[in-house]
Amino acid sequence: DNGFDYMEFRLWIGLWSAFLCLILVATDASFLVQYFTRFTEEGFSSLISFIFIYDAFKKMIKLADYYPINSHFKVNDITLYSCTCKPPDPVNSSLINETVTTSSSWLDEMHNDTIEWSSLTKKECLNFGGTLLGNNCKYVPDITLMSCILFLGTYTCSMALKKFKTSRYFPTTARKLISDFAIIISILIFCGIDALVGVDTPKLLVPSEFKPTHPNRSWFITHHSEETLGGYTWPLLFLLSWSPSSSSWTSKSQLLLSTVKST
Repeated sequence: DNGFDYMEFRLWIGLWSAFLCLILVATDASFLVQYFTRFTEEGFSSLISFIFIYDAFKKMIKLADYYPINSHFKVNDITLYSCTCKPPDPVNSSLINETVTTSSSWLDEMHNDTIEWSSLTKKECLNFGGTLLGNNCKYVPDITLMSCILFLGTYTCSMALKKFKTSRYFPTTARKLISDFAIIISILIFCGIDALVGVDTPKLLVPSEFKPTHPNRSWFITHHSEETLGGYTWPLLFLLSWSPSSSSWTSKSQLLLSTVKST
């Protein structure tokens, strides 16, 4: 986004953070923590929490827009719904030129001379330049509702298991173990529910081989490119790297100072 190279961006933030940490260690600046309060640490913790909360609701809204709820679908009228794949118009040369290569390769693989347009799936029909006709072509299962149930259910279950530590059930060791792994247990439970129900909810795509996610990116990250931030790379990333490093330095120094005072 915004024309930034993400990996290069993160590289410079890491380098600046390491440089600032070296300065703090060399100058023994941890004594300054006595003049700070926990406001900085709590502020950054709240910021990170709000970012994740915002991102979760943003993805749910986008999912609801892509898979709308089928409020007009009637079970009694299911015999009236239909969806067929119409072949591309041969007069339209642009469609022919676009689909000739894919159609020919598909025919070679299937060892067939013609395409059975009525037997194609929705994805195959669109790939070969066909058109979907019918009042049922835009039908999708209730993916939005199922995703919302999984979203709220995972949150509710994790919060309940987190408070399980103070309950009266099971021994103390078992309650502590369940409370510590509350989030993992909740995710596993609702992943099982999702697999059991069988609704085609969006899943995380995991690559089958170990390689860079972007095909045009190599294993080595370039430290500078002209189109990334231009001449503002150094000062801007200096400010970005100072904020997280100073927050981490403050929290760790507070812990160290409290330990020294207690001893």
